[in-house]
Amino acid sequence: MFISLISKILPLYIIAVQGYIAGKLHEIDTKSLSKIMFHFIMPVIFFDVALNTELEAKYALLPAMYLAFSFILGKITLFIGSKFFDDGRERIISYAAGSANTSSLGLSIAMLVFDQEYVRIFMLSTIGFVLYVYTIGNYTISNNIDSAKKRVLLLLKLPPIYGFAIGLVANLSDIRLFDGFNNLFFQMRAAYLVLGMMVFGLSLSKVKLEGGIKFISIFSISKIIVSPLLYLSFILLDKFVFHIYNNEMHKMFFILSALPPGIDCIITCNLYNKFPEKAAIALLVSTIIATLYIPFFLQFF
Repeated sequence: MFISLISKILPLYIIAVQGYIAGKLHEIDTKSLSKIMFHFIMPVIFFDVALNTELEAKYALLPAMYLAFSFILGKITLFIGSKFFDDGRERIISYAAGSANTSSLGLSIAMLVFDQEYVRIFMLSTIGFVLYVYTIGNYTISNNIDSAKKRVLLLLKLPPIYGFAIGLVANLSDIRLFDGFNNLFFQMRAAYLVLGMMVFGLSLSKVKLEGGIKFISIFSISKIIVSPLLYLSFILLDKFVFHIYNNEMHKMFFILSALPPGIDCIITCNLYNKFPEKAAIALLVSTIIATLYIPFFLQFF
């Protein structure tokens, strides 16, 4: 199973490497590609999520649950990071522990591992991480409540939020689209998969990679040990005590716990001038580790 999963995930990194090489060889406007994804593809994906996901309480509460987990992880890793750094790097570690690359890498893996029903639930879950990035995570990096408030206001301008809201209204009104739209939704997710990994590679090609063994190690440990341990505790409680979620959901919890931070980590560090080069190399290392780490442990679910 490990080899099978690696063989499925490897092409994603080939796309990312293509993006990295393209960024080094050509002047490619990454922002324009990101805008197409963010303003035109993601709203359709989130519309599909809200329209076609069953509105059971156990699924509807997932965004709040992930937001809570991200908050707890942020606090734990801020405490750990502050034992080694006091210059702002501990805040990057805290931010990274609570965030996850759910958009490009996460969605790509979900599409390879799950059927469409669980891919939609996966995307529903990512709302919790989006809320974390724009609220608690942003405050953690900036350490400035005014800056954090400005970023929170951006939530009201996010096109995917509107796509989700329209889909939710349609779902509650029992409005259903004809089958041809299901093909459109699948194609949109496929387009996002390719463009997302391409933009990930392009973005890494634009930043200087400069780290430090200690920082990279603690940054990576926060994602490959601390985060999975928290989620594993919940998985075991649910499996033997609560019995709320099935094995596919437990698998999803693990994937989300082990995903490396997204490119938003570098963007936010750049925004507040908090060691973006160090964040970039740490993100790259944690992403490489996750490539082997996630498939290896998925075989035990």
